[in-house]
Amino acid sequence: MRLLILAYDFPPLISVGGLRPASWYKYFAGFGIEVTVVTWDWEYELAKGKRKTVTNPVPSMVKEQSGNKTLVRVRFASGIKDTISRRLHADNHRRVRQAITYIFSFLEHISLKADPQAPLYYEAEKLLQNEKFDFIIATGKPFILFKYAALLSKKYHTPWVADYRDSWTLNHIQSDYKLGILAFFLNSFYKIMERRYVSTARIVTTVAPSYIEFLPAYVSPDKYKIIYNGYDDETEEMVKDLPMPGEKFIISYAGIIYPMQNLELFLDAVAIFIRENNITENDFEMNFWGIDNNASNRLLNYNEELKKYIRVHDKVAYSEVMKKLSYSHLLLILTTAADGWLNAKLFDYLMLKRPVLLMGSKTNIMTRILLETNAGVTAENPGAAASYMTQLYENYHAAVPNNTVNYRQFSRKHQVERFYNILKGL
Repeated sequence: MRLLILAYDFPPLISVGGLRPASWYKYFAGFGIEVTVVTWDWEYELAKGKRKTVTNPVPSMVKEQSGNKTLVRVRFASGIKDTISRRLHADNHRRVRQAITYIFSFLEHISLKADPQAPLYYEAEKLLQNEKFDFIIATGKPFILFKYAALLSKKYHTPWVADYRDSWTLNHIQSDYKLGILAFFLNSFYKIMERRYVSTARIVTTVAPSYIEFLPAYVSPDKYKIIYNGYDDETEEMVKDLPMPGEKFIISYAGIIYPMQNLELFLDAVAIFIRENNITENDFEMNFWGIDNNASNRLLNYNEELKKYIRVHDKVAYSEVMKKLSYSHLLLILTTAADGWLNAKLFDYLMLKRPVLLMGSKTNIMTRILLETNAGVTAENPGAAASYMTQLYENYHAAVPNNTVNYRQFSRKHQVERFYNILKGL
């Protein structure tokens, strides 16, 4: 079997969107599959800021091969949109720049000439002109990749798979924001495009059963397949014997904090926990890894008394943040009012085998996973969360509870094996 994967994010750009196709690239080969990934040359792009000059012309594409794995890294190319944007000063013409963004969001689905991502399409087409693939897999977002896969599938008679990491037009995160009239019309246009593309896919994969309600209703239910994001198998080996700190009780969180997440409920719980247990700075701290400035301000300005317990850290490499999280007595997940949201960091938390506190709804899919793996608790109110913190705090000098079970079903390798079996059965 030969697979062609279209992915916008990919390491060394570290994101959930990049780690998902990276795991496919890494583990599909173990099942005898030849896999080719077409993505951006992030290694070059991320190093741009460190280069004072580029002395030699660079190729538009870099191809790396290792065994039955091929990685095609495509260089960004300036298009019409970039040319126009550069001529408008960043601090001026804000509304004009916004209008340009919306206009090109329409145009990129009408013509490849107006699409700044089009080099990905052209490189994928070159491969299909010369090689035979059994499936094309496009993982969104950006969902323009679905357009490429649909076009290439039709032109080269190759079935394709639409992989949703989030919804496109029924996004549960979108619903928490005021989109505005321009965004409303753009989303309505996207619904038309989504139906046009996705109706041609052989199957549709997504990251959790609950996400199906945010995906197109016109797709037959039997076409939907669940491929969880999972945790990295090699990282589990790296962190399994790391020692635990004993001098302080530590709660940790990693990643983005969205506006609609229940941060304040958690902070109220911490205030109760500190008050009821006479906690001092020498006893307790909270670590937040890789949050942005808005979340940091929200965190530090909510309760003046909590500031001295809070430590905000810059974003670090995935392997490093896993080590940092392993030095914790409790790992935090913040959920939303949307019961279907599945935060990918939950799988990393399961692998670390530290107690997990989910601040949110007990009907959430993450609660169901916590119960299935016996990895932690869900608290719907500050009092319940504070009680769980106290329970762990009373024994934190002893060994950290390690009661997690049945978690290896969520390893990335296991999920790739599941994906392989699905494709094999088509």
